[in-house]
Amino acid sequence: MSGYEVEQQTARLTFNDMPGLEVRTTIPPLGDLLDMLELADKGTADAAGVKRLFASFAQHLIEWNVTQAGKPVPATAAGLHRLPVRFAISLIRKWVEGMADVDPTSPAASPDGEMPAGIPVDPLPDR
Repeated sequence: MSGYEVEQQTARLTFNDMPGLEVRTTIPPLGDLLDMLELADKGTADAAGVKRLFASFAQHLIEWNVTQAGKPVPATAAGLHRLPVRFAISLIRKWVEGMADVDPTSPAASPDGEMPAGIPVDPLPDR
């Protein structure tokens, strides 16, 4: 039996309260997602956990159109660290919520494998 190669999928995050903001990330493996959900549930009480959550987001960040003073902010950990706290937290919150929100009635992914956040996977067929 030949192997089935699982392709990396990406998500485009949308922000109703910040029109025009575009953020694209990779979708983390299930184990990473479970770790992130646990860290997110702990809130800010666990400083080390918050650092890991931000580092994980930065690792999965592909691109964004974020600027400060008219200049692009790099889509990196260093760029993330330059952002105002509330803005950075809103990005990470949307990312974690989007990865955890699996809609079984969601449409299929586009041909390039990209799916909007909140629709990270298609349902598995009945066996």
